Amino acid sequence: MVLLDGILRPRTGGSGSAGAVDIQAERLTLMAGAQINSTTFSTGQGGNITVAVREELTITGRDTNGVARSGIASATTTGSRGAGGRLSVTAPRVTLDDGFLTTQSQGAGDAGAVDMQVGTLTLSRGASVDSNTFGTGRGGTVTVQARESITLSGRSVDPDGTVRQSQIASRTTNRGGDAGRLAISAPSVTLGEDGLIRASTEGSGNAGSIAMDVGRLTLHAGGQISTSTTGAGQGGTVVIQAAEALTILGQSSTGTASALATTSAGTGSGGNVQIQARHLTLRQQGKIDADSTGEGDAGEIQIRVTETLRGQQGTISTASEQSGGGNIALDARLVHLTGSNISATVRGGTGGGGNISINAAFTVLNDSRVVAQADLGRGGNINITASKALLADPRSVVDASAQRGINGTVDLRSPVTNVSGTVAPLPQSFAPTAALLWERCAPRRAGNMASRFVLGGREGIPVEPDGMLVSRPPLAATASAASMGQELTTQPAVLHLLPSGEIQQVTLPTQALAFALDCARWSGQ
Repeated sequence: MVLLDGILRPRTGGSGSAGAVDIQAERLTLMAGAQINSTTFSTGQGGNITVAVREELTITGRDTNGVARSGIASATTTGSRGAGGRLSVTAPRVTLDDGFLTTQSQGAGDAGAVDMQVGTLTLSRGASVDSNTFGTGRGGTVTVQARESITLSGRSVDPDGTVRQSQIASRTTNRGGDAGRLAISAPSVTLGEDGLIRASTEGSGNAGSIAMDVGRLTLHAGGQISTSTTGAGQGGTVVIQAAEALTILGQSSTGTASALATTSAGTGSGGNVQIQARHLTLRQQGKIDADSTGEGDAGEIQIRVTETLRGQQGTISTASEQSGGGNIALDARLVHLTGSNISATVRGGTGGGGNISINAAFTVLNDSRVVAQADLGRGGNINITASKALLADPRSVVDASAQRGINGTVDLRSPVTNVSGTVAPLPQSFAPTAALLWERCAPRRAGNMASRFVLGGREGIPVEPDGMLVSRPPLAATASAASMGQELTTQPAVLHLLPSGEIQQVTLPTQALAFALDCARWSGQ
């Protein structure tokens, strides 16, 4: 089934509900600005939209003017009081290329929920799956469950210059409605350049939370997961559960770092970040942030990793411009930081710096910083507990100071604690062999044949760096004779290099050879 540059639009303008849309097809393609819309203008409920496709759903392209995007929407309009309809999609493959799946509320009614059950979901060139509220109604919950993978990347630009990122999102504006919740699950989720998962509020309504249950989650080339508040509303919490690995690395072509972040730019507090994973890696400017640039407190970061937390030019931080800094708590078997930062700071005002707690079996700091600093307020407390070892090189810094206030405390606990620096790279040059090898004895230098003592060793390997190799007779003859207890007919020999440069062959006793075979060792005189 193909819908090209057309609109399928059930609607209600009174107290009755809008009609439902139920589509079942082998394949469904919307292109060139084609749309399916269910809208309510009054007290009536918006109609539900259900799409069930046995193979693939594709939504792509704009109309001939480059304005109208292809997509499926359920909406309530300004002045309406009815709730928007539910949008449900079921398909093995869903591809959105500059297309959309959305529910919206512009009145007092709540936006409808978005529910997707798919095999794979691919969003590219500014495509979106979202629920938005522009009035007093609440945003709808967005649920995406994929049996295989979810991939987001790419952007598009509207004729008026508006940039659209590929995103799964929930948003509320300044009218007061709370944003909806985002719930995402898949074995693999990848966010590339301009890929975004976001829950935001711009007014008194609270931002929605983000909950992700994944096998592997990768943010690269500027991909981001974030919640934000720019008004009185509270920032949403981000909860990540990764059974295998969470990897955050790299920057976009415009310098935007890959990040998992919560921000507050108003009076509301920023959201918290909670992570559970087997492995967590931050590389090439990848970061986990909870920041406040307004009056609200920065959120807190809690990370629990069952295996390794590695940072290579990565950042884990909470920061506040005016209010209190957020706390950071890390729990892992190994925390290994190279050129990385863990910080809980207050850049101005009387707010105190956040506390930092690191609990691991091994903690290694290489040219890295762990700081909890403040300005007029008290510096935060730093507690690092390593049950096995805590090692830091001389370039690493652990600091809980206040520029004009009271310094915080630093508490380091480990059976092996060395923050003065013994972690050093191995030398790149080889050791001088001439200085380490023993010198030949004087009689040999004088030209006389000297006595010697030969040690047994592995076959073919000299027992000393410059020692001789004992020649070996044919194995079949010696082994056969030794196994039958017969007298050996092949005599073993040693090749002896004389000082004159000549080679002398010295025959060894048969008994010595038999002993060597029995012991699986080689010996001589």
